[in-house]
Amino acid sequence: GLTISVFTRWMWRNMFAMQYLRNENNEALKTAFKTLKKTEKQLIQQQKYQALNHMAKGLLHEIINPVNSASQALSYAQSVNEDEEIAEAISEAIMQQTRISNIVTDLRVFAQPESDQAIERVNISDMIAKALKFCHQELDKAEVHVVLNLAEETYLDCHPSALVQVFVNLLLNSRDAFKNKKGLGDETYTREISVSSYEQSEHILIIFKDNGVGIAQSIIQKITDPFFSDENSPEKMGLGLSICQTIIRHHGGTLDIDSKVNEWTEITLSLPAQIKVNSPANKQRTAASQTLIDRIG
Repeated sequence: GLTISVFTRWMWRNMFAMQYLRNENNEALKTAFKTLKKTEKQLIQQQKYQALNHMAKGLLHEIINPVNSASQALSYAQSVNEDEEIAEAISEAIMQQTRISNIVTDLRVFAQPESDQAIERVNISDMIAKALKFCHQELDKAEVHVVLNLAEETYLDCHPSALVQVFVNLLLNSRDAFKNKKGLGDETYTREISVSSYEQSEHILIIFKDNGVGIAQSIIQKITDPFFSDENSPEKMGLGLSICQTIIRHHGGTLDIDSKVNEWTEITLSLPAQIKVNSPANKQRTAASQTLIDRIG
């Protein structure tokens, strides 16, 4: 009886130990799987931007030279032409050729290796105000009401001109989200964009939310991919959000998107309150991303 009792206690003790070890192993496997998925996602993004870099260089080489030659031919045709109708067509062609040239050039500059750029400590409210000033006409024309809920005297170490362009792009994307919104004829419906900011321990959250058409869950993971676009925006090249995400990543932050179709879209920027002075960025890249966002949305 003593032997059976000792064996029983030993068996139960080891069963509990094995159960504990199994649970520990399961948790370790879950953690490892999450880490693996995160690393895989980062590697995929790196590969996409490497491909973008390679493609941009190829575009510059293969497209810019014939575009410049065509532009010179059009300029000559414009100088000798005396027909007003033809002059209008030539002017439009020159404008489109210039647009192609600018986009390709800016894309290559944006994809070039980074160098250091000075970081400034700036009030978030000031940057939001500047972004609203840049796009207030577009928002007013679309009858969009902007609601601000910003933490007072919140400062951020950043490249302010680049972040302002991110804010402008997100505001204009929200404006566009009302175009295909169902129920726009409802008199009680107000087109609204809210911009909020919150301080955390070492990070600052800046949240843009609109009550527009929303984004399907099936494309949320793809919407920041370079050159992604859908049937609602066929005229756009799909680089705007990709560039925004790149700028935020250069600040050591993240850009997250959540949405419910035909109800709302929320974009959350999480940025470190303080970043190192030698954080990767590039003056040429910043300038190029600004003009590129302006041109292609």
